Amino acid sequence: IGSVGEFLEYAGRWQYYYNVRRPHFGHDMKGNTPLAQLRENGVVLPDTVACFPIFLLDEYAPQYVTHLPGNDVLVHYSFLMT
Repeated sequence: IGSVGEFLEYAGRWQYYYNVRRPHFGHDMKGNTPLAQLRENGVVLPDTVACFPIFLLDEYAPQYVTHLPGNDVLVHYSFLMT
């Protein structure tokens, strides 16, 4: 992945696969995808409902994380924020 745009494209593809195509085996999923399970429960929605908007938290996280105690999880990326 060489750019933010490419990352967002791959993230969107993964999200679609995870919510619409990939079988799940958690409690009462019976191998259904999340979207198929909703439909089995009577909720009729288009495939696109399983694809939430994707955005990067990089611009938002520092303003919320800096006041928390503990390790700075963003220190590894701090050189990118300057």
